[in-house]
Amino acid sequence: MLKNWSSHADYQQFIISTLSCFYKSFPKKIIELEPSISKLYCLDLDILGEILKPYYSTIGRPATLQPEIFRSFSLMLFQKETSITNWVKKIHANELFATCIGCNINNAPSLGAHYDFISRLWLSNLSTDRSKLKENIFI
Repeated sequence: MLKNWSSHADYQQFIISTLSCFYKSFPKKIIELEPSISKLYCLDLDILGEILKPYYSTIGRPATLQPEIFRSFSLMLFQKETSITNWVKKIHANELFATCIGCNINNAPSLGAHYDFISRLWLSNLSTDRSKLKENIFI
């Protein structure tokens, strides 16, 4: 089940209020990231919640931070990072990256959350797929 899908308007307000504080202390970093920030600011993910809803159970522990994870993958692409593991480490170590995706270091999405999101987009079970892959490799 999806929980607390943050709206695009909420994200934009968060970005405006948070980045204005960053700009006072780190203007060069904000200017360097401006193209990525602008793309994320315009990326309206409100429809994504409805698209993903059928792929989440209606019972059990609710999934959180789904729009933030999508933004995380987008920013990862913009920053030309190819390792999800390295990227998640960067988000957890860099308050500016965490802010750009709509959260802070303390509540940034985990590595497991990123892989779970991928699994849902692929509409497959990663552990089953990995087992099949291993079987085919070692035959």
